[in-house]
Amino acid sequence: MPPKTAASSLALVIELAKESPARLHDVIQFHRRRSFEAIEVTHVSIYKKIQDFEEDIGSV
Repeated sequence: MPPKTAASSLALVIELAKESPARLHDVIQFHRRRSFEAIEVTHVSIYKKIQDFEEDIGSV
């Protein structure tokens, strides 16, 4: 994440914490879910590439 974007995100999180701790918790949970989903998609993609590679080797 570029420094400017990171600073903007941090400023937003700080404002949310001041306004509503409950809302801040929701935002954190949302980002955790998105991070987990991104990791899961990456793992599935890597697994699929390995599977394709193994199939290519098996057909030679």
